[in-house]
Amino acid sequence: MTVGEAIAQAKHLRHAAMNDDGTTYYRWLTEVEQEIVEHLNRHVDPEYTPGTAPGFDPLNLGHPPDDGDLADWLDPDDYVYTSDDTTEEMILPVRWEMIYVYKLMCEIDMTVGETEQYNKDATLYNQMMDEWKAWVRRTMTPKQDHRRSWALV
Repeated sequence: MTVGEAIAQAKHLRHAAMNDDGTTYYRWLTEVEQEIVEHLNRHVDPEYTPGTAPGFDPLNLGHPPDDGDLADWLDPDDYVYTSDDTTEEMILPVRWEMIYVYKLMCEIDMTVGETEQYNKDATLYNQMMDEWKAWVRRTMTPKQDHRRSWALV
């Protein structure tokens, strides 16, 4: 899903969408994309600290490079969206792309004061985000050299 597609779909589903130049929508997409990046980075390497080495290929999720080790981390600064990025593809695959739309709908509802609708959309957003995080845990292998070993005594 592209940035522009997510914004168009959220505006279509929320007729109360705000009439601004779109900068708010881009900021909200940036927030959710950076949350996704942070989760991937922490999953790949528990010793990850923000602002370090970029380079992890999000299109290669769950498939380590030929050397058997996962690549370096994603750089959150690469996922800051503006009006110039309407055709930019976002990280999540098609199966999870509604996460972006639910996030936008939540923020629209909160902004226009639709509390009841916000609660419904927030539930959908959180549920889908939790399902995605569980999928990441099941399908991606963290770096092996960072796992702590233990033994029963």
